[in-house]
Amino acid sequence: MSNLVVFNGGLMRGQSAHWKLRGATFLEEVRTAPCYRLYSIGDRYPAMLRDEVGGGSVAAELYHVPDDVWRRVANIEPPGLYRGPVELSDGRVIDGMLGEARFTLKNGMEITRYGSWAEYPYRTGTARMDKDPDDFAFELMVFGAHMRGMPRHAALSGAPYLGVYRTEAHYRIHTVRDVHPGLYRLDEGEPGGAAVEGELYRVSEALWPQVKASLPPHMEREQVVLEDLSTVAGLVFPRALAEAHPDISEHGGWRTYMAAAAR
Repeated sequence: MSNLVVFNGGLMRGQSAHWKLRGATFLEEVRTAPCYRLYSIGDRYPAMLRDEVGGGSVAAELYHVPDDVWRRVANIEPPGLYRGPVELSDGRVIDGMLGEARFTLKNGMEITRYGSWAEYPYRTGTARMDKDPDDFAFELMVFGAHMRGMPRHAALSGAPYLGVYRTEAHYRIHTVRDVHPGLYRLDEGEPGGAAVEGELYRVSEALWPQVKASLPPHMEREQVVLEDLSTVAGLVFPRALAEAHPDISEHGGWRTYMAAAAR
């Protein structure tokens, strides 16, 4: 990847999270080609989608971002964004921050008419403020024995609890001998999916080996899609192995299933 990156939100000069770009070098103010729509995600940060027909030009800033600085920036990027090619008004194509289409269209409000995040009057200063770029960590969704009050929860000791969340309705969950769940995602377009409840934690890279050592055989850390269509890491299980055990998807989650089984 190039070390040139275009930013169009809270990391720009004068915005709430600009200080987190320390170590990067501002090069110039730029504008995108007139083929992007700009969205506000909860008035906390913007997301751009390319639209050749109805798009506009969005104000942005170009930076030189060393590899070690990019690692820190990637660590604090909010949900629904990814690094991809952005076309500028002068014809250059440079890496920039774009919105994931499904997430942005579900959660965003279009603000293209303002021309930039800085000109959008309802933005707040809360984007990224909950994450220190030097604290390398990730969000982890757990669905069974690692939840609060469950046998393996101690492995998450020291990981901040972020709340109860649900996957999008495209998953199935099975009970593996009532010891742990087997969660997997259905294939694209496959019917019969369910939304599954779990708990979200912020797990540091230093803590992850302890969590990994506590996992049952075959359980892995993979991306899962939440009901708002953002993605986080989650503890999933091979589908072929899970399907050899009872399907408990109708309960909506492990905690509800275990309560029903106890009755």
